[in-house]
Amino acid sequence: MCFLTLEDRDGIAEVVLFPDVYERFGHELAGQDRYVVRGRVVQEDGALTVTAMSVARVE
Repeated sequence: MCFLTLEDRDGIAEVVLFPDVYERFGHELAGQDRYVVRGRVVQEDGALTVTAMSVARVE
């Protein structure tokens, strides 16, 4: 399992990659790059959390 904190112009999102997703896409996570994360978004008490289904580095 992997936890990420992503930030853009609109704010911060916490991202969770469960082991199966991390196994498939963990190689994409290299440093402070730009990423596209697809998954289920939950906003609760002002906090944004994404359960990732895929991750891709933007080149």
